[in-house]
Amino acid sequence: MGTNRDNTTEKWAALAKQLFDDQAPDKTQPEPTEWEADELQQIRETARRIDLHFKQKRFSANLDYPAVEAEMHVGAKPGVFRIKRVWMRVAAIVALVLLVGSAVIWTNQGDRLNAREELASTNDFGLTKIELADGSVVTLNVGSHLSYPDQFEGNFREVELEGEAFFEVHANPEKPFIIRAGRAHIQVLGTSFNVNAFPSSGEVAVVVEAGRVQVSANDTEAKDENVVLTPGERGVLTKNAPAFTKEPNNDQNFLAWKTHSFVFDKTSLEDVIEQLNKVYRVQIATADPAMGQLLLTARFDDRSIRFILEVIAMTHNLEVDQTDEGVYLLMKK
Repeated sequence: MGTNRDNTTEKWAALAKQLFDDQAPDKTQPEPTEWEADELQQIRETARRIDLHFKQKRFSANLDYPAVEAEMHVGAKPGVFRIKRVWMRVAAIVALVLLVGSAVIWTNQGDRLNAREELASTNDFGLTKIELADGSVVTLNVGSHLSYPDQFEGNFREVELEGEAFFEVHANPEKPFIIRAGRAHIQVLGTSFNVNAFPSSGEVAVVVEAGRVQVSANDTEAKDENVVLTPGERGVLTKNAPAFTKEPNNDQNFLAWKTHSFVFDKTSLEDVIEQLNKVYRVQIATADPAMGQLLLTARFDDRSIRFILEVIAMTHNLEVDQTDEGVYLLMKK
């Protein structure tokens, strides 16, 4: 018997040659649409860089390009991918639903009109981007709400958040920017950071991308427990904790809800699916729970859910089954 050696490189090269080398067109297959051809090209480019794990040595190298093309374009049933793609395009154009409420309040000192309160909310198909009066920009995640004045008055710039948002705060040392989110009190001068404060999660998490952010609990007994966060750090205030705790941010995908970009490094398919379901608002599941232990190393920069699932399927020799209830990943027979 010959020596047992790792022939992953040779097998990947053979597979890449079959999948991605130029081939004579198969006249028995219908011509792909323009967007389908673009999706296929993106899949080819990313698959060249995919680092296979777990089942990579058992990945079949017998699939040729026409078979893959037929599986992707001919066998696909209309449903989740096409519908989601349409909604994403609509969301990119529409992107937000603004519910604006105003109240005119007259003071007793001079018939002066105070700043009006605005309420921004998102629907189920897009994100909302708001430019505040001071030039700061807030991007709201799906299911989130931001209350803010149309003009900032006094010594502070104050807003209230329920849900998740990414803040790019315009610097003004004379007028600190304050966010109230549940029990959390967040104060900055000028920086960019993410706040996750969905009530259902039972915690408030702040991740700093640039600058410095001071966080604290707004409870009276914890008002002096201030924590300062710098880039790469994460502050968490749990439901029953008296103050924020600080830790390194190890989640490379904390902004995936905003960017639709992911970094997976030997990530289990179970965790990959959980993130995709959250970001793309879809229902993906595996036919066999053991498939959740498959590992994936890949990077996706603003790709569609269709694209990502096809790459996963090609990587681990899976089938993508679309139903009215959601999307299922199955082992190929």
